[in-house]
Amino acid sequence: MHDMKNFHDNLVAHNIEIKDIVIVKDFLPHLCWDCYKDKNNIKDFLRSSWIRPEDVALYEPYIDCMKLATGNTIAMRMIIAAYCHQSFDGNFLDLTEPCFLSKFASYILDNKSLDNIILPKDCANDCNNCGRCDEIISKALIKNSFA
Repeated sequence: MHDMKNFHDNLVAHNIEIKDIVIVKDFLPHLCWDCYKDKNNIKDFLRSSWIRPEDVALYEPYIDCMKLATGNTIAMRMIIAAYCHQSFDGNFLDLTEPCFLSKFASYILDNKSLDNIILPKDCANDCNNCGRCDEIISKALIKNSFA
């Protein structure tokens, strides 16, 4: 699984260069886009690999630097500012790379509602029965009144 995630991340990072190349017959490297067509699958987004700006300090004992994925976004300055200040008050989806904002266009994933509740050490690792992601989504996913 780890190898496929690395493969996926590399494909996303180099999408412009390879978008027309068939790597493996019938392989879609952007499976997340199909998954997120259904807003009920946003809890799968919670289970993916990302770090909120507010949580960067938790990783400082283990890393010297952090790479921000800003290659395919128009929000580069906002993303850099959020991670430099280690704070963001807004729609967390604005900070994602690739930007998942369009996949959940009628919803906002309120970053401040995610405070102190998404930590790997707290995960039950029982996605079929735990219900924790459903609880988080019920607090953080807000219907966009402008959509």
